Amino acid sequence: MNSKSYFVGILGLATLVSCGSAKDEVTISSTLFELGKSYVDKINPGDGTEAGQQAQADLAAAQKWLENYDKPLSFALIENTKGNGFLGIEEVNGPYETWRSSIDSVIVQKNGFITATFAFGDDLVAAKVPSTVRNTGTKQRINYYLVDDENIVGTEFSCTWSSLGSKDTPVFGKSYKTEHFREKCSNSESKFSNDYWVDSRGIVRQSRQFVSKTVGYVSLQRIIE
Repeated sequence: MNSKSYFVGILGLATLVSCGSAKDEVTISSTLFELGKSYVDKINPGDGTEAGQQAQADLAAAQKWLENYDKPLSFALIENTKGNGFLGIEEVNGPYETWRSSIDSVIVQKNGFITATFAFGDDLVAAKVPSTVRNTGTKQRINYYLVDDENIVGTEFSCTWSSLGSKDTPVFGKSYKTEHFREKCSNSESKFSNDYWVDSRGIVRQSRQFVSKTVGYVSLQRIIE
């Protein structure tokens, strides 16, 4: 995927919902807007051309800015539409974290699992998932969806878990030692696979998770915990 398609959604999703001040949000919005605008018009930062070198410099500047930013920050990519953006934590309720973008797209996570979405289209209403993504063997999960605009229906899956070993996982200019876990789920009607990269602190630094048939897969990176 080239940088143009990857960052095309940043311009509309730059302002984060967070517990910071209005001044913080203006700074975030401005910085991410400039980062997004830079990438939209440039090619792959690693291709060695003048434009690529400038894009690499822009990325380095963004990484420096991120070093001085200390609030929780994630990046999400909807693979089907290439829609993407940054999200900040709006609420924490026990193991559940509610992440929200500036256009009120919401992802709820529990210990790294996506358990609900809002404003994505065919949303995941809720999910019953294992207690951790560090799994092997067979586990059950139930995904709940709204049917006919009035009934919430649960779909049960049998999921086989495996560890695919250690990886170096890049996340916005930093590299983390992670263990890669895969969750392969199926029932008589459908199947999907989810991937999770967990660091030594138990933080899911990166994941690729199935939301629904219409939305497809959402990839997440945890930039700041």
